[in-house]
Amino acid sequence: MRRLGYVFTLAVAIAMVASASFAQDGKLKIKVTPPQAYLFLDGNAINDHGRTIKVAAGKHTVVVVNYGYKISSQDVNIEAGKTTDLNVVLEAYGDKVAGPWGRVYISGTDSRAAVLSNGKTPGYFVGHVDEFDNDFWLWKQELLLPPGTHHLTITRAGKELWSGDVKVEAGKKTSINVSKNSQVTTDWTKRDADLTKKAPLPRFHAGVASATVVVAPVHATVANATANINCGQTANLEWTTTDAVDVSWDQSIGKVANSGSQGVSPHATTTYTMTAAGPGGIVTGTETVNVNTVVTEHLGEPV
Repeated sequence: MRRLGYVFTLAVAIAMVASASFAQDGKLKIKVTPPQAYLFLDGNAINDHGRTIKVAAGKHTVVVVNYGYKISSQDVNIEAGKTTDLNVVLEAYGDKVAGPWGRVYISGTDSRAAVLSNGKTPGYFVGHVDEFDNDFWLWKQELLLPPGTHHLTITRAGKELWSGDVKVEAGKKTSINVSKNSQVTTDWTKRDADLTKKAPLPRFHAGVASATVVVAPVHATVANATANINCGQTANLEWTTTDAVDVSWDQSIGKVANSGSQGVSPHATTTYTMTAAGPGGIVTGTETVNVNTVVTEHLGEPV
């Protein structure tokens, strides 16, 4: 009898602990438009489409992204034992994209995992694996990237499933098998080649068992390639970029707006390098500020 009482007490204690733990969680019920949009929670890739998920009580950062749409980011407070509703409607963004392109297909991993190109934050998201894993006749699920080497990362729930450089060639198809850690490059089919005649193409298109994501190349322009100043004067670095996520200058300037200007006052001739990165690639631009360090006199006064 005493043992039965012990078992009962233990069962009650376990139930109370489980109940207390559950009470610390709430739920996020999210609806997204377009329906293929992808959810990142506190920087971790979760899943595509709307859904209800269990989340620890407290403030969380919710990012919803779909290539070809403006990214949505907001803080949401989750209350223990309650469901928080969130409706996110993304706004289409960006012109159609002209070629050339190479195609990328992905297999051998979690079909709901996020695919990031050239970066590891949600702004570099291009789609999820299930949008790039089918190459059957009319039902194409494909990622079209500008020619060049792109660093792809496949991730979900805080785990990096695969990461590596992928050489994308114009008119070629690169097939990545994550489980085998292999890449195979082949020529396009006639259907693929005919598709280029319809260029430019929308950045995102999804149909029945099909999806095409066309990633735009990153462009950057430095307005004034060379500036000439005297020591102690200021020159402006000026730049514009398109389809970049992160833009930065070296020489301790750091991250800057995607387009803008920055005053600099070097004490000697200095070359500044700007780096612009986005899903479509990483490009650089330079500006040299020539500094006259010779002190001269004019009317008896140093200049």
